[in-house]
Amino acid sequence: MPDPVQENTPSAAMGSAPRRAIPGRWRVKILLEGFHRRRKLAGRAGGACLLAGLLACWVGCSGGQGPGTPPTQEPAVAWPDPTVPGPFPVGNRTLHLKDPTRGRGTVGGQRQLMVEVWYPAAPEAAGTARTRVVDFIHHAWVPLVEEVFSLLLPEEEMANLYRATGSVTDAPMDTRHGPYPLVLFSHGNGGIRFQNHSLACHLASHGYIFAAPDHTENAAFTALPDRLIIYNPLFMIKSFVDRPQDLVFILDHLLEMNAAGSGDALEGAMDTARIAAAGHSFGGIPVMLLAQLDPRIRAGITLAGPWVSLALFGLEIPMMYMIGREDRTVGHPYNDWIRDVYEHSPAPKVFLEFPEGGHYTFSDVCGMAPTLFGTGDGCGQGTRYEDGSPFEYIDYREAQAIQHAYTLGFLEYAMAGDRRYEPWLTTNHYPDRILLSAEVH
Repeated sequence: MPDPVQENTPSAAMGSAPRRAIPGRWRVKILLEGFHRRRKLAGRAGGACLLAGLLACWVGCSGGQGPGTPPTQEPAVAWPDPTVPGPFPVGNRTLHLKDPTRGRGTVGGQRQLMVEVWYPAAPEAAGTARTRVVDFIHHAWVPLVEEVFSLLLPEEEMANLYRATGSVTDAPMDTRHGPYPLVLFSHGNGGIRFQNHSLACHLASHGYIFAAPDHTENAAFTALPDRLIIYNPLFMIKSFVDRPQDLVFILDHLLEMNAAGSGDALEGAMDTARIAAAGHSFGGIPVMLLAQLDPRIRAGITLAGPWVSLALFGLEIPMMYMIGREDRTVGHPYNDWIRDVYEHSPAPKVFLEFPEGGHYTFSDVCGMAPTLFGTGDGCGQGTRYEDGSPFEYIDYREAQAIQHAYTLGFLEYAMAGDRRYEPWLTTNHYPDRILLSAEVH
């Protein structure tokens, strides 16, 4: 596979010097060296969010007026309002990628990844039948998944498997308004690639490409065409190594698809100078590593993670951090570490705290299977971390609307250099729901 690295130009919002490109053959080596220097710090992350996103896939952009609802109007060029869905219909496609360089110890002799890609779709996708949650699972394994979850979920939650999301499978891409910025997403420990599909839909509706893999063996399950690989807790430490390499491999592959002459639908679709990485919980660890070590990454976002104070020896890019004060998975000590990471991050930077938020406030789980995953840690009723008193978590739909708006505003400011978002990012538009800190200069 040829090395797809391209030179980056500095973001207008940053005003910093260009970052030196690292040759492709050294990138993974550097990432792993950085990982090993921090392995002890990350060791306590083992119970992060087991099965955090398993089938946690409906909300936000799943119908009605939610984010990602395919609109009928033509995409506009005016400054977009980050609080509402964008002008593009949204498409999604599934990639089955194989990395032959990481074959030892993996099923089939090579590391296989299922990757979901959401993107701005052509106008004709509007009104087309949308992807259901169950459609993200390879059809060969749907009966087994249905059987297992029928034993675990109440009937009303099983129905969520068949809810329409906000995207259209294999819809034609909009080629008139690109190239588009790219966001790589890493799910939590035991999560799944479509656990944050509503965020993917919201960003894609505003002209972003969003790519998220199942981290095989650390995902809740990975439905390959010929085998179903279930989450294995014994591979937790191995995933510290796999995750950053997964994202680097996927980015390399996407840039090959983007290159002139590739013949793929993604040819010319991505703006290689505007690439961000985002992650939930355990997925924040590879985001922080790539943010410091891969010069192609221009901005980073972590949701309820990382909960370890990684040494910020090379962090030069804009970062956004979000936490839930009543996060029962991460807990107060780790939240304090995330606050410390924010304090030591260079500007531009943004920090959102949800006083009534939990760990699963930052995924789609509360709209899918709350009794199995998020109850007591982001969905419905909970107990205060400090004194055990009962309280009600913030409604997931309201929380996601806030997250989506600030995420879009941050990315537009950090990567597109749109300074019109500066006053928006530094203002708390939801003072009854969040605490906001931001430095944008």
